[in-house]
Amino acid sequence: MVGDFNVITSEREKRGGLPFRSFEGLNFLQFMAEAGVEDAGFSGSRFTWCYNRSGAARIWKLFDRLLMNGVALELRHQVTVQHLGRDPSDHSPLLLSVVTCLDDKPRPFRFLNFWTTHKDFLEVVRGCWAQPVSGSPMQLLALKLRAVKTALRQWSKVSFGDIFEVARSAEREVMEAETRYDLDTMELLRSDLHHARARLRYALNIEESFWQQKARVRWLRDGDRNSKFFHSVVAERRHRAVIHRVRGTDGEWIEEEVQIGEAAVRFFQELFMADSDPSPQQIMDLVPELVTAQDNVMLTEIPLLEEVKGIVFALNEESAAGPDGFAGKFFTVAWEVIAVNVYQAVVSFFCGEDIPRSITATLIVLLPKVDNPQDFTQFRPISLCNFANKIISKLLAGRLAKLLPQLIFPQQSGFVQERQIADNFLLAQELLIGITKPNRGRNVVIKLDMMKAYDRVS
Repeated sequence: MVGDFNVITSEREKRGGLPFRSFEGLNFLQFMAEAGVEDAGFSGSRFTWCYNRSGAARIWKLFDRLLMNGVALELRHQVTVQHLGRDPSDHSPLLLSVVTCLDDKPRPFRFLNFWTTHKDFLEVVRGCWAQPVSGSPMQLLALKLRAVKTALRQWSKVSFGDIFEVARSAEREVMEAETRYDLDTMELLRSDLHHARARLRYALNIEESFWQQKARVRWLRDGDRNSKFFHSVVAERRHRAVIHRVRGTDGEWIEEEVQIGEAAVRFFQELFMADSDPSPQQIMDLVPELVTAQDNVMLTEIPLLEEVKGIVFALNEESAAGPDGFAGKFFTVAWEVIAVNVYQAVVSFFCGEDIPRSITATLIVLLPKVDNPQDFTQFRPISLCNFANKIISKLLAGRLAKLLPQLIFPQQSGFVQERQIADNFLLAQELLIGITKPNRGRNVVIKLDMMKAYDRVS
């Protein structure tokens, strides 16, 4: 559905006039929920209608939009909406573009949680893990994970096959078994019906587990089941994740996929690149020695096996996997098989061994900060690390957290345990109240917003 719906759903869809009241869009939001449709998003101007009055009487609103249901989101077509210029009308024309998505790229490996429900899963892992390989402890871990990856792919094709076709086939078998039992209630046919229903429930559980893992919905309680819901979440997320049009740093729109990728790399390289390169000695002369010898021993001592195990089981096993495709679920379920090699790899790091690129490699994902982002400043880069790398990082972070209060000035209230960033809000409020009091001369307030300052080293 596309057109002028003459309603807005939030204060961000309006500028000027009376303040937005939440009840104004409730009926429309309820209609969207009942119809199972989602806003397709847009690029271009944020508003599609303007009450062409001058001065404070001018009002802008987002009235025109494209709504898509779950079926449309699943099609192999990328539908985009562009808001064109309004002149001479008071409404912006909507330009709809439909591009067939022929994704012929090879599918990366992703560990599927439902594999762990199979009785032969651990035996497959144990068989691969026992194969002799040579190298440093870090390299051994990477090579063994690679061998398991290859074996699990082949094993899954044999043991599970196409899980969606298996579920559809099980549904047909239940229908046929029910028909036969309705015509003849003999005990053998009743037993066949029960077995067919059991196979269907198992197949549906596997399919549901697949979509639930893809959706990564954390707020559902155990027992909440709805494969259609998980599927719709995945379809909507995929649709919103596609950057089909973005404004470059020069203000020009970029639409080609390759050019968008190149522009993204340039933007974030410049954002995180240091402007100067002072020598290490110049920096060290300015840094006071706050870490004592005793603190350094605590930071660098060899961890125990139980400490590493605690880290593995404390990390979120449902978080997105890194380039190697292994999520935390694999490490927790197969811990009895892989524990020694994982521990030896961690110990080798604390003994000074470099971490190979096969473990330190990360995937960079751009998450939109706002609905319908227009340029790269409205995206947040997220690094998806390999789980083995997370173990070392979490171990170091836990030890370093004990020292942060003595390393970071008390004025820095964020990111430090037992400090509240809200304290700075209260302090700023008191300063602004006091700054209005009579004083000689005038006062000035300077607000500094250093983009990605927390992520910079320089």
